[in-house]
Amino acid sequence: IFQKGSPNIPQKEKIIMEKVNLALEPSKMYLVLGAPGSGKSTLLKMIANNLSQQKGETASGQVSINGVTPLSPQQAKKDKTSPVVWSNLVGYIDQIDRLHPWLTVWETCEFAWKCRSGGTHREPWFDKSPEADAMIATMDENMEQVTKILQGLGLTRVKDTFV
Repeated sequence: IFQKGSPNIPQKEKIIMEKVNLALEPSKMYLVLGAPGSGKSTLLKMIANNLSQQKGETASGQVSINGVTPLSPQQAKKDKTSPVVWSNLVGYIDQIDRLHPWLTVWETCEFAWKCRSGGTHREPWFDKSPEADAMIATMDENMEQVTKILQGLGLTRVKDTFV
């Protein structure tokens, strides 16, 4: 059950979807199709644990990954026992375009990768030191990951195109 309401208006229960069971296999790509208002975005928000509490959106039931219910980042800070955290597993971007038109496909993917992996805000080293070598190795690894992502999405041929 998915409820949607507003703090100023009495809540009205609206069932968007009911009795949904979904199993997804790793390393496969899926497409969610449906008419407007059929619950596509709601389903994806539920999977990503991204329902908006400010908008009064709620759901009943459980989303688990390999039998484990992941924790939110806030829960993970309190409960150190579960290694499974939502934000490390699933990402959801809504229908509003948040891409920068002055970046290329490669730069956009690289930016997203840096955001997901923690990024770096350090000044670059200009000397030959173990720290500099480690940073260069990390940057090389990041470039390799971005390349793999672009290949997996079939975007290598347009990597230099502005988004």
